[in-house]
Amino acid sequence: PVTIGGSTTGQRNVISGNARAGIQATSGGHSILGNYIGTDATGMLDKGNGGTGVRLVNSATVVIGGLTAAERNVISGNNELGVAIANGSDNVVRGNYIGLAADGATDLGNTSDGVQISNSGFNVVGGSSAGMRNVISGNDLHGLEVAGTGGTNEIRGNYIGIDAGGTLDRGNASDGIHIDISDGNTIGGAAAADRNVISGNNGDGIELINDADNNTIKSNYIGTSADGMA
Repeated sequence: PVTIGGSTTGQRNVISGNARAGIQATSGGHSILGNYIGTDATGMLDKGNGGTGVRLVNSATVVIGGLTAAERNVISGNNELGVAIANGSDNVVRGNYIGLAADGATDLGNTSDGVQISNSGFNVVGGSSAGMRNVISGNDLHGLEVAGTGGTNEIRGNYIGIDAGGTLDRGNASDGIHIDISDGNTIGGAAAADRNVISGNNGDGIELINDADNNTIKSNYIGTSADGMA
């Protein structure tokens, strides 16, 4: 397994301007922490890779992001997807800004989905603490798309379509969460910390199409600010 980046700012890689993906992995067990992927060294300007920011293919147990601000990846400005997981399982995407600049507010959207999970199962996007929260906003298609066989992915505790402060509209251009065919996924959870805030998006908050059956959606705020009041 490989660690790309680290838990201090001095270990940060700036991975931008490449003709294809910023990072592509076809094996498992890796950690991708604290990098700027698709931006300049300040994290504020679009220097997107020509392909996807982080692309996992046939990978398992890869962790993208961490629990602290220093371990946060900024994955923004890329000319395809922000994060793609294809034919993978047991991967974790947590604590990242995907589609916003390093300030958590400025729109630097990826040209397609913020996160796309295809034909993959048992992956987790977000988590049950604030440090695990992804902010997936400002992207030029869906915030998060789950498509194809696999299913049973968990989407918990994220801000999708708003800024990191939970108040400003930074909507994705289409749906907040788009589920196509995929079954058995969970969006939200029993605890307040599992709640996704899915707001400000320019399509549906959540769309399920093409026999996307047996999915569970609970305890989310869809269309409000993070405090549920605005």
